[in-house]
Amino acid sequence: MYNSGVRDGETEPDAERAALERAAEAGDVDAMYHLAVLVVEAEPEVGRGWYERAAEAGHAQAMNNLGTLVAKEDPQAARRLYERSAEAGNPVAMVNLGVLHSRSGDLGAARALFERAAELGDRQAKRILRWRWIVGLRR
Repeated sequence: MYNSGVRDGETEPDAERAALERAAEAGDVDAMYHLAVLVVEAEPEVGRGWYERAAEAGHAQAMNNLGTLVAKEDPQAARRLYERSAEAGNPVAMVNLGVLHSRSGDLGAARALFERAAELGDRQAKRILRWRWIVGLRR
């Protein structure tokens, strides 16, 4: 199976995909997410579709990944997806949203998001806070 895009190396890819497709079609939200991770590079539209279905069903990491996919074409949609994912407790989305706030000059909101993500154990957020001068987050 897949976990954050990393194969376990034990399952044949075709059998894995078929099993994920069956589960996803039956409404398994985690299967939708893992299927999206599995196919998005080779089949971007198919992967995006599964991310969309998983995000609509409330999968926080799918919301974040979909936000990353649409960020260039629709920055506001990406922001909304990051916000929903962050509200659901996803520290990766908190970092992504913090970066958007930092870029727009809202350093207080950025720092609050980085701090919350760091409290949840996100290493990227911890690095950003440690080197906060990079993004202008001096206290």
